[in-house]
Amino acid sequence: MPIPNNSELELLPDYIQYLESIKVDSIIVSDLGVFNLAKQYSHIPITISTQANNTELGKR
Repeated sequence: MPIPNNSELELLPDYIQYLESIKVDSIIVSDLGVFNLAKQYSHIPITISTQANNTELGKR
C-alpha cells in the first residue's frame, strides 16, 4: 500500500485487520500515526522504516 493521505486514514484500520487476517509477517511503517493505528488494530509485528522521519517531533 502506498503512503496513505488524510482522506484514506479512515480506511486504514480495516486494511490493517485484513493484513492480519492473511497473516503477514510484519508491517513496515514510516509514519507515527500509521504505527499507532497498527498497534491499536492488530498484533502484527511492526518494523520502522529506515525512511521514517522524526525531526519534526520537537518543533511544535
